[in-house]
Amino acid sequence: MRTPKQPLSPIHSIAAAVTLALFSGALVSCGADAPPKAGKGPDDASSVGTSSAPHRPSDAPILGVVSPHGDCDPAVVDIDHERPTAHITYTGQEGDHISVKISFTDDNGAGQTKESEFTLAKGMTGMQLPTDVTNDSISEISVAAISGPGQPGTCTIPVNGAMQLH
Repeated sequence: MRTPKQPLSPIHSIAAAVTLALFSGALVSCGADAPPKAGKGPDDASSVGTSSAPHRPSDAPILGVVSPHGDCDPAVVDIDHERPTAHITYTGQEGDHISVKISFTDDNGAGQTKESEFTLAKGMTGMQLPTDVTNDSISEISVAAISGPGQPGTCTIPVNGAMQLH
């Protein structure tokens, strides 16, 4: 039996290093490699996910399959329709540079906009943009893929309170 003051033998040192490496690799593959990083823009944007998805082909649209009416692909960008305020989730790949513009009416009936931009950093596959804008005050949420792997484009997120003109 080893006492606390005895150094580890070379075999025990190697076994401990291998165990640590395997455990660290398992954490990275589970997305636990780092705490969420703050994004650029208002309302505490936070990153979600780590890179493990296949890369998007250079001729594929960054925003996915946009409807003929211009609605965003909900698998790529959408809001949580169950929340009272717009909470936008974007799923993409590192290097995507995205702009989001929310047009809404404030409590005084005046038209307002909130804009946010972010770029998914290395290893990131998503971003969450919580806001304090109530869904029923929103007239439109416009999303633009400015750059990144794939083809840039634009779309709008359908919102419960927004009047759809389709």
